Amino acid sequence: MVLQLHNWIRLTSLVPSVQRTGQAAGLTLILKMQITNLSTVDYSNSHL
Repeated sequence: MVLQLHNWIRLTSLVPSVQRTGQAAGLTLILKMQITNLSTVDYSNSHL
């Protein structure tokens, strides 16, 4: 997973504009995943 992401960043770094767009999309996706995970954990804990 980390290796694939690292290779993807390396490939997109060839084109600065693509890199910026890709990193922004990647960070957005990661943040959404983390928020979803936190929400799930908070929801579970509040109902225990």
